[in-house]
Amino acid sequence: ALANEFIRPRLLSGTANYDLRIDGPPALSSVSGTLSTSDARLALPAERLAFGPITGAIRITNGRAELALDTPASTGGALSIRGPITLAAPFDASLLVEISGLRLSDPTLYRTRLDGTLSLKGPLAGGARISGALDLGNTEILVPNGSASAFSGLPGLKHINEPAEVRRTRSFAGLLNEASAESAPSVAYPVDIILSAPSRIFVRGRGLDAELGGQLRLQGTTADLLPQ
Repeated sequence: ALANEFIRPRLLSGTANYDLRIDGPPALSSVSGTLSTSDARLALPAERLAFGPITGAIRITNGRAELALDTPASTGGALSIRGPITLAAPFDASLLVEISGLRLSDPTLYRTRLDGTLSLKGPLAGGARISGALDLGNTEILVPNGSASAFSGLPGLKHINEPAEVRRTRSFAGLLNEASAESAPSVAYPVDIILSAPSRIFVRGRGLDAELGGQLRLQGTTADLLPQ
């Protein structure tokens, strides 16, 4: 519940068990012990993805949290996260994410499976570098038929006496498009990821039925990806 106020519309649920000790001045460096869970779940509605049950432990010592977490995905496959995070700003981290058979899809665009490893090194408050290599398994890319099946909004539509709950829901869904400090872009992170697919990329639709393969390198930042 504490985390959800900061990560909405993502939703984290479950129970954390803790065995902690505070020995010394009132500072994070005085805290040691373990947080563990065996039934936590994380929902990512925008990505049509959820993880759970999340099992593992977070060990806290000397102002650092050492993560060791494993979880299956709702779509198939699993991932694990290992590594330390400093508990004081700028929250330096050195995390390793291992991905095994993770299935991702958008019903109107693609279906794929990912295997590989990613690392996240540096300050989580901004500047941490995301790098690694991912292999694409069988991948289907669907070329849209051009019919208008979805609309981003209705031009000129005004909400009169909109209840706070409705506005909050539209905000979570990204439908407000307000030009404010709250809608300013978040901190960008450097990226260097290699996507490999020797074959098995099938492009279908509008008369196409092709099999492709190759390698793509993603660089730049999370705000401005530069494929090569």
